[in-house]
Amino acid sequence: MLRAWPCDISTAGCSGAILDTSSRDYVAFQEAVNAKLLSDLSKTGGVAATLIPAGAIAHTINATSEIAGLYANFMKDRTVRGGVETGTQQAFIWYLEKHGIPSGFATQFANGINVLGGF
Repeated sequence: MLRAWPCDISTAGCSGAILDTSSRDYVAFQEAVNAKLLSDLSKTGGVAATLIPAGAIAHTINATSEIAGLYANFMKDRTVRGGVETGTQQAFIWYLEKHGIPSGFATQFANGINVLGGF
């Protein structure tokens, strides 16, 4: 539970409590919020990379999405899981490209699967 210190509500800029930022619970809460933000950024980037036609912008968004996803998993202490997901997705893209699927389509297809939770 987050600890809060009471303050005078009539004071300008005070919402009724001042959070104790030195609390372990507060730090854990902030880390969870940051990990959720990166996870959402990764998902949004995956959707964008799936919908944008193949090209430099789509590849940049895809790379940013994967880096955000890896970092989010790192912050959630799921580094191995994040690495396996990203590695599996890249191996799938490589497999599709080796079997004649254009690189851009392979990346979009793999992003679509990833956004749906397939990797």
